[in-house]
Amino acid sequence: MFPEWEGVAKGPINFHWQRGDRFPAIEELKLGNPYDFDPANCNMWAYIMDWSHLRKLDLGRDSPRHLFSALTCRVPNLKSLKFGILSPMTSQNASTPHSLSIHPWSSGFPVLSNFISFIIALHELSFHASSYCEFDISVATMLRHQANHLKRLEISCDDIDMKYWTVEKYVDLVAKTENLEYLGVRIKDGVLEGTWEGEERLWSSWEKFERANKSESVTNGFKSHKWVRKSPRRYQPCRRRRG
Repeated sequence: MFPEWEGVAKGPINFHWQRGDRFPAIEELKLGNPYDFDPANCNMWAYIMDWSHLRKLDLGRDSPRHLFSALTCRVPNLKSLKFGILSPMTSQNASTPHSLSIHPWSSGFPVLSNFISFIIALHELSFHASSYCEFDISVATMLRHQANHLKRLEISCDDIDMKYWTVEKYVDLVAKTENLEYLGVRIKDGVLEGTWEGEERLWSSWEKFERANKSESVTNGFKSHKWVRKSPRRYQPCRRRRG
């Protein structure tokens, strides 16, 4: 479209901010390849725009650590966030700008955690990770800050070396996010999808899990347990009798 523009024709591009630039507030922002989010560019962008009205941020499966750092404390009213954490090898791909990655993990994860902690009440979260270790740590951190506010949660991990989730793991996730109206989980080929409206949101975590749509790998784990109904709203695993 712009053959004379080398940035578009040959690789990663960036926003060419100028001193004195000022831009109006926006409510939605969707970004991804091939932008190259270097620290100076992100800091300038954070400075020249009012971010307090941003409600939706879609980063695809990228996790630009410099953008997270620059926007920390600037997007308190964010309601919807989508991002992902690719493996270091994928992040080092020649076609992927290094600044789109949260890696190195030791310095990038604290940036992500700090960014999430300053969001007042996130309602929608979509997250994917290639590494289960990074997936597990990230999900736990995000739920610690936002679990009570979430209405919609979609998480996935395709690490081939990871183990399948146990029934207890799924139920624990449901229990921690009791205000959810929709939950989608994809762990390897295990898929769980649940929608709860009105009084259904008051169901116990066991009942929500039981009534959610589940793939065979999840269902097999569920069927391997024996369940007994203790009350209309509570399910518990049977205890084996001694002797």
